[in-house]
Amino acid sequence: MGYVIARLKLLPKEPGMKGDKLHGTIQANLPKDMSIKQIKDEPLAFGLFYIFVDIHFEEKDGAMNALESAIDKIDQISEFETVAVSKTSTKIG
Repeated sequence: MGYVIARLKLLPKEPGMKGDKLHGTIQANLPKDMSIKQIKDEPLAFGLFYIFVDIHFEEKDGAMNALESAIDKIDQISEFETVAVSKTSTKIG
């Protein structure tokens, strides 16, 4: 099937929380066959940042559900959404 990259937009619970502080927690919660390719912070307001995370994994049945379930279990994240999913041969803006 191939590999894909999913871009997620995360909103941390705490003001000032950035991707570098959550990198280890996110990676530890991901299934073993998934890895973080990139994390970017984007200011929102009042010290809050959106954290955009690109996660690389094999395209297979249930993989996206497993990813979303893993992210949902992280206490420091108040909400998240999947922004894009793309084959690795395609670049996500």
